[in-house]
Amino acid sequence: MKRNIALILVIIISGILQSSLQGKIEKYHRTDSIEKLNSSVNPPAAKTGAPSESNCTSCHSGTVQSGAGNITLDFSGVGDEYIVGQSYTFTISIASGSKNGFEATILDGTNAKTGTFTAGTNYGITTSSGRQYVRQTTSDGITSWTFNWSAPSTDKGDLTLYYAFNKSNNSDNSSGDIIYLGQMTITSAIFNTITEHEKTDQQLNIWVNHNFHEFYFTFYQTMESPVMMQIIDLNGKLIYSENIGILSEGKNQIQRDIPSEFEHGIYIFSLIIGNEVYDRKFFF
Repeated sequence: MKRNIALILVIIISGILQSSLQGKIEKYHRTDSIEKLNSSVNPPAAKTGAPSESNCTSCHSGTVQSGAGNITLDFSGVGDEYIVGQSYTFTISIASGSKNGFEATILDGTNAKTGTFTAGTNYGITTSSGRQYVRQTTSDGITSWTFNWSAPSTDKGDLTLYYAFNKSNNSDNSSGDIIYLGQMTITSAIFNTITEHEKTDQQLNIWVNHNFHEFYFTFYQTMESPVMMQIIDLNGKLIYSENIGILSEGKNQIQRDIPSEFEHGIYIFSLIIGNEVYDRKFFF
């Protein structure tokens, strides 16, 4: 009888131990927990600090700091501008650290995913809720990642890259890390895809202040050039002409009084920059 009781106890204890062991195995090796407990490889998506997102502190109990002055983020586009359909690289890095990690996403002005990341050395790609993320796949001994991004096929205006960077203390747990958050604006270079004449033409504006009997015009020129202004009536008669002189590259704004002999009506304002002519109709 005693032997039977002892055998039953052994079976019960064995079952309890096996159940406990299985629970631990499931806890630390479930597919959906690997990223939470071992974010050194493929950290969970949507942790960049972008609008409506959390950051790495949802898994790490470290402190949050600004990435400015701590994290270096370089973009291969000239002047931090993108041209539609072109491919670029970003490099994100930190000066030191035995174990680091990062995640980034790029959003347009409506906070929607724009452009496309492609996977490469020591980093991979994931998606969540319509957004795409680039993140490290290797973290030990790495302080810098260079990843590829293709700009959208249509102009989306200015874009923002959001990133979270984890400088780990390599203590094999989630405490004591430093989480750096930052962002970069990537400007639209749509003017780079049109001619210089079109670029200047789109920047020419003229308006009249009837209260002070004066008019203003602003324009942009791509290089130092001589500038002349003319006003012509609708019959093609030259009403006014002025040699403004040589002006420097960039945006210019000029104010002039309306000649007293002008009658109210519609005129053509012509701006001659070098050998290029730009016309606007306006009402005096």
